[in-house]
Amino acid sequence: MTTSQLEVCVLSGGAGSRLWPISREMMPKQFYDLAGRGKPLLIETLDRLSSLGRLSVLTSERLVYPTQGLLNRYGTKAEVLGEPCRRNTAAAVAYFTHRTLRCSASDTVVGIFPSDHLIAKPEIFSEVIRQAADVARQGFVVTCGIRPTHASDAYGYIELTTKVQAGSAVAQVKKFVEKPSITKAEEFLTTERFVWNAGMFVFRADTMAKHFETHMPLLWKGLSALKANESNLAEVFEKLPSESLDYGIMEKLTDIRCVVADMGWSDIGSWEEVAEHAPRVTSPIEIEGGSNEYLPFNVTPKKAAFVGVSDIELVETGDALLVLRKGAGQKLRDVVKRLEKESPALLVGHTFEERPWGRFEVLHDTDYFKSKKITVWAGQKLSYQSHTKRAEHWVVVKGQAEVTLNGEIHRLGVGQHVHIPLGAKHRIANPGPGEMEFIEVQTGTYFGEDDITRYSDEYGRK
Repeated sequence: MTTSQLEVCVLSGGAGSRLWPISREMMPKQFYDLAGRGKPLLIETLDRLSSLGRLSVLTSERLVYPTQGLLNRYGTKAEVLGEPCRRNTAAAVAYFTHRTLRCSASDTVVGIFPSDHLIAKPEIFSEVIRQAADVARQGFVVTCGIRPTHASDAYGYIELTTKVQAGSAVAQVKKFVEKPSITKAEEFLTTERFVWNAGMFVFRADTMAKHFETHMPLLWKGLSALKANESNLAEVFEKLPSESLDYGIMEKLTDIRCVVADMGWSDIGSWEEVAEHAPRVTSPIEIEGGSNEYLPFNVTPKKAAFVGVSDIELVETGDALLVLRKGAGQKLRDVVKRLEKESPALLVGHTFEERPWGRFEVLHDTDYFKSKKITVWAGQKLSYQSHTKRAEHWVVVKGQAEVTLNGEIHRLGVGQHVHIPLGAKHRIANPGPGEMEFIEVQTGTYFGEDDITRYSDEYGRK
């Protein structure tokens, strides 16, 4: 890494409850291609940042393997770091800063970025971040402000000491403002001194370390107990205070700089924004109404018909339906609260799961058999494993497969199959350049994902 490059940290946690039912703890919104560009938001973010420096993704521990699988699928190179428990953005940024100081020069410039935002003008984005890095090298903490296009109560704001200038301009920050009422947001626009807070920060590692020492000393002292090999990371994280970076640090600093720009930014934080960007997979029939949207995710699209209603968004997944009137997205938090009590599993996972080698989707689940469609990315392989409570039958439906069964190798093409007896050691690999898919039918007495004994694994899983 050259001195002009950054240590880039992409924060990729959260459950994205404003976009339930697609965004869940094990499949947050950054795992989806919400803009119809052919890549999930996380991959687009990493691609956009790849020319700026060394890439790291900081996510939750349980999302490390799914994240690695997503990177493998698209051939994206980045280090994936996992937090053992949630401690909000201040702890995340402090941990990455502490890690940077251990591994790099103290004046290394760090960039912190969200993983789930859309940038329509990446060339301007790159210019803005390089400009922010130049200012950060002078010892300032720098944030990015988005010139607002309308009054919004969905975003936090940054108040500047001067009016917003044309082009990519550097201004001094007066204060950070939490999400305002729509009336207050309209007042902000008239002053021409407020910009949207995009949640991006650029700073020298030693500069931010001093701010943590001053304003969040317990947090920074807690991280000092971290061993060089991070073997005690879980123990350290459990004791850290939970606080946002904005509240814990940014609101307490008096000399922050902000680079203001129009980069075509959106946090795609509501179903209205998703509908604006997502490609239309099917046109609904509308009778005595209009402006309705049908948004299917990971399901075969159906023909939708809306009769006598307007401004409705119908969102469909494999296990849930959401019927939402446009503009009522803030009420989704009430749905999530109900689900926490009534159906908490619907906030965690889907009928499909991401793995470092690919993904699987449950097609049918009963008490006497279970079937899945399993996709293996090019060059990837599952662990060498066995099961004590189920046998399996595999049928290849796409690509070429290499199956190892009790040490013997079998090569299968489309339409060919193999039976995996209960207790047999087995694995499947994709030796080809494209995706490989097979259908798995399980029979036995128990079909849980924990009925696995691993003998070897490419990803170090036990």
